[in-house]
Amino acid sequence: MGIRFIENEWHQTKIANQKEVEAEMLTEIGVTEEEFMCFLEDEFEELSDDKQDAINNLIMDLDTLDSYEDMWTMRKGGFDTTYELGELEG
Repeated sequence: MGIRFIENEWHQTKIANQKEVEAEMLTEIGVTEEEFMCFLEDEFEELSDDKQDAINNLIMDLDTLDSYEDMWTMRKGGFDTTYELGELEG
């Protein structure tokens, strides 16, 4: 029998999730549309920690309408490879 080993490929993946937030949802958490847009544009220095937390929680609770996964290192190369002796489990 030959030597069995595992080749591990370490990739980077971008997952884009499309979501939608209604104005009423923002009102419920005490955030304006302008504040929400600033948060999305990484300009949230002026937002209190409570508002940032409220927006983060809201975003996590929103349904994903559509998504796209791009394992770009598979397409363009540049991933790392490691090896180990043994067999795959599971």
